[in-house]
Amino acid sequence: MDHKVAKLENPERVKQMRREYVLDALGVRGEAAFADIGAGSGIFVRVAAHKTTGSIYAVEISDAFLKLLEEYKKAEHIANMEIVKATDNSVGCPMQSCDAVLLATVLHELENPEEILSEISRILKPEGVLGIIEWRDEATPMGPPLDHRISTDCIHEVLSAAGFKVLRQENLSDNFNFFVTTK
Repeated sequence: MDHKVAKLENPERVKQMRREYVLDALGVRGEAAFADIGAGSGIFVRVAAHKTTGSIYAVEISDAFLKLLEEYKKAEHIANMEIVKATDNSVGCPMQSCDAVLLATVLHELENPEEILSEISRILKPEGVLGIIEWRDEATPMGPPLDHRISTDCIHEVLSAAGFKVLRQENLSDNFNFFVTTK
């Protein structure tokens, strides 16, 4: 577990994720409700919790990460963060509860992305946005092997099939692409 946390919280990786920029692009401010699906060690939710007074959902399937998120929540006195245990086919958040949802380096890991995207559609408010950060589909300074990455074209196809339209797509950094989508 310590190795996974060290990998997720690698300072260079975190810098390349551009957390403030991503959260601002998704409108996480004021009273916005936000969910990070596959929150891992919480690098996004821990920042988001200080940008909004709305509910912050740290959604995770791993019991070890859920425990770690609870520890961070307590240590950092984060009152607006709810830690949610996901299952293979449910993200566990209330219907139409989120203004913004994030999938950060999660989409390429999913066997059935359609199920999770359907769940995200269910939890997003009508004008809500989904942000996706994925490894660029080319050789980069860090990240999984190329055959474990998902191409930009494939991301567009999966999103379109799930009823999402891409509002914006950009190279977030040397390693990551960033997509902002809506239903």
